[in-house]
Amino acid sequence: MQVCRVSLIRYGCAAMALRIDLSASRILFVLQLGQLLLALTATLLLALDTTLAILLIVPIGVCAHSLTNPPQSPRALVLMDDEWFLVYDEQATSATLREQFHCSSWLQILEFKVGQDDFPASTSIRLVILPDCASSASRRQLRTVLRWYRFPLTAAGA
Repeated sequence: MQVCRVSLIRYGCAAMALRIDLSASRILFVLQLGQLLLALTATLLLALDTTLAILLIVPIGVCAHSLTNPPQSPRALVLMDDEWFLVYDEQATSATLREQFHCSSWLQILEFKVGQDDFPASTSIRLVILPDCASSASRRQLRTVLRWYRFPLTAAGA
Protein backbone atom coordinates (compact mmCIF):
# COMPACT_ATOMS: atom_id res chain seq x y z
CA MET A 1 0.00 0.00 0.00
CA GLN A 2 1.40 3.37 -0.98
CA VAL A 3 1.23 5.89 1.87
CA CYS A 4 1.10 9.00 -0.26
CA ARG A 5 1.13 9.90 -3.90
CA VAL A 6 1.55 13.12 -5.77
CA SER A 7 0.15 13.71 -9.21
CA LEU A 8 1.38 17.14 -10.22
CA ILE A 9 0.18 17.30 -13.80
CA ARG A 10 -3.06 15.82 -15.06
CA TYR A 11 -4.55 17.08 -18.31
CA GLY A 12 -2.63 20.34 -18.11
CA CYS A 13 -3.82 21.39 -14.66
CA ALA A 14 -2.30 20.81 -11.25
CA ALA A 15 -4.06 18.06 -9.31
CA MET A 16 -2.39 17.18 -6.03
CA ALA A 17 -3.13 14.43 -3.54
CA LEU A 18 -0.87 13.81 -0.61
CA ARG A 19 -1.16 11.97 2.71
CA ILE A 20 1.66 11.90 5.21
CA ASP A 21 1.27 9.72 8.27
CA LEU A 22 3.06 11.37 11.19
CA SER A 23 4.50 9.93 14.39
CA ALA A 24 6.15 11.37 17.48
CA SER A 25 9.80 12.21 16.98
CA ARG A 26 12.32 10.18 18.96
CA ILE A 27 15.06 12.64 17.98
CA LEU A 28 13.19 15.51 19.62
CA PHE A 29 12.44 13.40 22.70
CA VAL A 30 16.11 12.52 23.18
CA LEU A 31 17.18 16.16 22.74
CA GLN A 32 14.59 17.38 25.25
CA LEU A 33 15.52 14.63 27.71
CA GLY A 34 19.21 15.55 27.44
CA GLN A 35 18.40 19.21 28.00
CA LEU A 36 16.30 18.28 31.03
CA LEU A 37 19.08 16.13 32.53
CA LEU A 38 21.66 18.87 31.98
CA ALA A 39 19.43 21.40 33.73
CA LEU A 40 18.84 19.04 36.65
CA THR A 41 22.57 18.25 36.95
CA ALA A 42 23.50 21.94 36.86
CA THR A 43 20.92 22.70 39.55
CA LEU A 44 22.21 19.96 41.83
CA LEU A 45 25.89 20.88 41.32
CA LEU A 46 25.36 24.53 42.26
CA ALA A 47 25.00 23.63 45.96
CA LEU A 48 22.26 26.19 46.47
CA ASP A 49 20.08 26.97 49.45
CA THR A 50 17.29 24.37 49.80
CA THR A 51 14.50 26.86 49.04
CA LEU A 52 16.22 28.16 45.93
CA ALA A 53 17.02 24.62 44.76
CA ILE A 54 13.35 23.66 45.11
CA LEU A 55 12.32 26.77 43.19
CA LEU A 56 14.64 25.71 40.35
CA ILE A 57 13.73 22.02 40.40
CA VAL A 58 9.94 22.60 40.22
CA PRO A 59 10.08 24.08 36.68
CA ILE A 60 12.33 21.20 35.65
CA GLY A 61 9.67 18.79 36.96
CA VAL A 62 7.01 20.62 34.97
CA CYS A 63 9.17 20.25 31.84
CA ALA A 64 9.58 16.54 32.59
CA HIS A 65 5.81 16.17 32.90
CA SER A 66 5.24 17.92 29.57
CA LEU A 67 7.90 15.69 28.02
CA THR A 68 6.07 12.53 29.08
CA ASN A 69 2.60 13.95 28.26
CA PRO A 70 3.00 15.92 25.00
CA PRO A 71 0.09 17.96 23.63
CA GLN A 72 -2.06 16.31 21.01
CA SER A 73 -0.43 16.54 17.61
CA PRO A 74 -1.81 15.61 14.19
CA ARG A 75 -1.56 11.95 13.15
CA ALA A 76 -1.58 12.81 9.45
CA LEU A 77 -1.27 15.70 7.03
CA VAL A 78 -3.48 15.51 3.94
CA LEU A 79 -3.60 17.65 0.82
CA MET A 80 -6.60 16.93 -1.37
CA ASP A 81 -8.06 19.14 -4.11
CA ASP A 82 -5.94 22.14 -3.03
CA GLU A 83 -7.22 21.91 0.54
CA TRP A 84 -5.05 20.97 3.52
CA PHE A 85 -6.34 18.81 6.38
CA LEU A 86 -4.81 18.02 9.76
CA VAL A 87 -6.01 14.61 10.97
CA TYR A 88 -6.32 14.05 14.73
CA ASP A 89 -7.22 10.44 15.59
CA GLU A 90 -10.55 10.17 13.71
CA GLN A 91 -11.24 13.88 13.12
CA ALA A 92 -9.96 15.93 10.18
CA THR A 93 -9.64 19.70 10.52
CA SER A 94 -9.46 21.95 7.49
CA ALA A 95 -6.45 24.25 7.53
CA THR A 96 -4.83 26.92 5.38
CA LEU A 97 -1.09 26.68 4.76
CA ARG A 98 0.62 29.99 5.35
CA GLU A 99 3.36 31.18 3.06
CA GLN A 100 5.95 31.19 5.84
CA PHE A 101 7.43 27.71 5.93
CA HIS A 102 10.87 26.14 6.00
CA CYS A 103 11.59 23.14 3.84
CA SER A 104 14.90 21.29 3.67
CA SER A 105 15.85 17.65 3.23
CA TRP A 106 16.17 17.18 7.01
CA LEU A 107 13.50 19.47 8.41
CA GLN A 108 10.11 20.80 7.34
CA ILE A 109 8.35 23.47 9.40
CA LEU A 110 4.84 24.31 8.24
CA GLU A 111 2.46 26.87 9.68
CA PHE A 112 -1.27 26.35 9.28
CA LYS A 113 -4.17 28.63 10.08
CA VAL A 114 -7.10 26.69 11.50
CA GLY A 115 -10.47 28.42 11.56
CA GLN A 116 -12.36 30.81 9.36
CA ASP A 117 -10.68 33.86 7.85
CA ASP A 118 -13.14 36.36 9.38
CA PHE A 119 -13.23 34.56 12.72
CA PRO A 120 -10.92 36.30 15.24
CA ALA A 121 -10.34 33.14 17.28
CA SER A 122 -8.59 31.28 14.47
CA THR A 123 -5.38 29.64 15.64
CA SER A 124 -2.02 28.96 14.11
CA ILE A 125 -0.50 25.50 14.29
CA ARG A 126 3.16 24.94 13.54
CA LEU A 127 3.98 21.45 12.36
CA VAL A 128 7.62 20.38 12.68
CA ILE A 129 8.49 17.29 10.65
CA LEU A 130 11.84 15.68 11.51
CA PRO A 131 13.30 12.68 9.64
CA ASP A 132 11.84 10.14 12.07
CA CYS A 133 8.31 11.65 11.99
CA ALA A 134 7.48 10.41 8.49
CA SER A 135 8.95 8.19 5.80
CA SER A 136 11.62 9.63 3.52
CA ALA A 137 9.39 9.14 0.47
CA SER A 138 6.57 11.08 2.15
CA ARG A 139 8.89 13.93 3.12
CA ARG A 140 10.35 14.04 -0.40
CA GLN A 141 6.88 14.27 -1.90
CA LEU A 142 5.96 17.00 0.58
CA ARG A 143 9.04 18.99 -0.47
CA THR A 144 7.99 18.60 -4.12
CA VAL A 145 4.46 19.78 -3.40
CA LEU A 146 5.71 22.75 -1.38
CA ARG A 147 8.10 23.75 -4.12
CA TRP A 148 5.33 23.90 -6.72
CA TYR A 149 2.37 24.74 -4.51
CA ARG A 150 0.49 27.88 -5.53
CA PHE A 151 -1.07 29.68 -2.62
CA PRO A 152 -4.69 30.66 -3.13
CA LEU A 153 -5.28 34.33 -3.80
CA THR A 154 -6.86 36.23 -0.95
CA ALA A 155 -9.46 38.95 -1.41
CA ALA A 156 -6.75 41.57 -0.95
CA GLY A 157 -4.48 39.92 -3.53
CA ALA A 158 -7.17 39.27 -6.14
